[in-house]
Amino acid sequence: MQLFVTTFCKKAPFVRLLLPWILGLLWQWHFPGMHGYQVFTAVLLCALLLGFRYLPLSRQYFLAPLQGLFLFVLVIQTASYVAWRNDVRNNAGWFGRNAPAPLQLVIDAPVQQRPYGFRTTARVVAQYTTQGWQPACGEVQLYAKPAASLHPGDRLVCTDSLQRIQNSGNPGAFDIAGYMAGQHIFHQVWLTPAHTWVVGRTPMPLWQRILAACRQYCVRTFQRYVPSPREAGLAEALLIGYKDDLDKLLVQDYTQAGVVHIIAISGMHLLLLYEALLWLLQALPEKRWSRAVKAALMLAVLWGFALLTGGAASVLRATLMYTFITVERLVVQRYTNRYNLLAASAFLLLCYQPRLLLDVGFQLSYLAVLSLMLFQRGIARLYVPNSRAGRFAWNMTTATLAAQVLTVPVSIYYFHQFPNFFLLANLVAIALSELAMYACILLLAVGWVPLLARATGYALYGLLYAMNTWVQWIGHLPYAVSNGLYLGGWEVALLYAGLLAVATWLLLQYRQAFRWALVCVAMVALLHVARLWQAGRQQLMVVYNIRRHTAIDLVQGRHVTFAGDTDLLQGGGLQQYLLPARLPLQITGQQNLAPAQLVSFAGHRLVIVNAPLPDIWPVKKCKTDYILLSHDPQVDIRQLLQHFDAGRFIFDASCSPAKIRKWKSDCEALTLRFFSVPEQGAFIQNF
Repeated sequence: MQLFVTTFCKKAPFVRLLLPWILGLLWQWHFPGMHGYQVFTAVLLCALLLGFRYLPLSRQYFLAPLQGLFLFVLVIQTASYVAWRNDVRNNAGWFGRNAPAPLQLVIDAPVQQRPYGFRTTARVVAQYTTQGWQPACGEVQLYAKPAASLHPGDRLVCTDSLQRIQNSGNPGAFDIAGYMAGQHIFHQVWLTPAHTWVVGRTPMPLWQRILAACRQYCVRTFQRYVPSPREAGLAEALLIGYKDDLDKLLVQDYTQAGVVHIIAISGMHLLLLYEALLWLLQALPEKRWSRAVKAALMLAVLWGFALLTGGAASVLRATLMYTFITVERLVVQRYTNRYNLLAASAFLLLCYQPRLLLDVGFQLSYLAVLSLMLFQRGIARLYVPNSRAGRFAWNMTTATLAAQVLTVPVSIYYFHQFPNFFLLANLVAIALSELAMYACILLLAVGWVPLLARATGYALYGLLYAMNTWVQWIGHLPYAVSNGLYLGGWEVALLYAGLLAVATWLLLQYRQAFRWALVCVAMVALLHVARLWQAGRQQLMVVYNIRRHTAIDLVQGRHVTFAGDTDLLQGGGLQQYLLPARLPLQITGQQNLAPAQLVSFAGHRLVIVNAPLPDIWPVKKCKTDYILLSHDPQVDIRQLLQHFDAGRFIFDASCSPAKIRKWKSDCEALTLRFFSVPEQGAFIQNF
């Protein structure tokens, strides 16, 4: 263990700093608010650490562990404060603090076209109050119909009612509220012509106009000289991360083949750009001034490319690391611990934007790089090819395998699938994508010469077509993807603890670490057995929050009975809503219930009302536990009470807001229990 501390901590100070920083961010998000005791604790810790300097050296040595603990807690407190300050909701000028009022907005992002209309984000600059227009801050997600005319920089006055961004509440559903909170967006609004006016235009900063012009030139060049729209959209995504023209079916093929990272701008793209810059700048003489010029040019190009691609987490990570490497090689001319470089880049990014820690791209990017550092060398030692081509192929293989080691658990946790032929797909796709990257750069360079641009465009089309054909063939092979995989949070944590123990054993020959890895695997197996035992005893009802649809799951043990709109069982609805909810329940069998108005389950009754009640009805009231109103039936709550003795009314997501408001008003007047699925999320009842 002493060897581990010496290798990974003393030689990598940012590794020691990163762990308490992450703990401080998590503490603030789970226990929000900056309370007085936190400030008092930070001041007290600083005073105690200052007091250590005045102790005799013998006492300082004896109390060194306590000093380290105080520093650890102080970093946690500092990270907690940074996370609190970074949250726009804690800003006194945040528009969400006041009652809904007219807002002045400035569109500060590209306007994206969607099937339903347009989508973009806007910055709040002012809010109307009793004192008139007052400065305000915050971001809003805007939606508009296709007829709207919106452009970046437009200044709007909006009186439409804002809606809080909320999750659907469906089990296993995507956390859209958390995702948007990471971008400091908590409200959304549908713009209507009657309540929206364009009152001016705010000029964009010069650097934004330059980036926008560069992005438009890239998109226009690819669309003009690449013959196929599908390959042109892929070229846009491959080089600058522009995904509006990307074919969705193609993205699905890349996901199933396990090479979707090629589309996302990542370290591979920065590596190719970095090597190209080194090759171009090698003509400069080896002088002190030339090294400074090289460093300045390389940093300018790298950061310009990062901004051009939108500044995704993986791009920022790679750009920061290559910034450190460039400064080390060309300016300082000394080398540091590579783990320290990785931790330093993560620390700086989390100082700038703490919520990046919750970003899936951020997690996968850092885990992939760390996995390469820990495992590639050990895998490469298993076989040493003799030929140059063999060494190249083996290096590609080991890099692909090593990158998967630490990314597999979190990928299964989020996406519940694993591409079985990822190695075969990557060996060809990565090589073709590297050639395509250079072809994209060449096309942009000769785009002003039509003859050369047309020839380069056809060559680029050939490379992309070959890559797409290969990926599609891999993705459609039998058993190409293992779906329905599930790992809980504790299982993921134990798997990572076991993998890090294996890395310690391999790198430092610390045998005790291998035993700890076996213990972690055994605990994961025990957790899985416990989940299966608990799943066999479960009984619950789930009414899903799916817009304009009725969907009910009745779970008995590991078997589910579905009642609702059968079109959800075809393709998208099943994959998007039902399967993510059923995976944690370990469902193995499914039965579809024929359309019915009365369902009996686990000793409880559910009446589904989706049409007007018949004229002829038994005199005696029907006792039921739940009445579910779906698809806007022409019924009245008082009319239902004449025929049913109900415990609770449920309004599902297929009903219109106007109907639900009327039913809620009647239930409140009659002091009846009710649940509105569109407003409160999915209804989940355990029996």
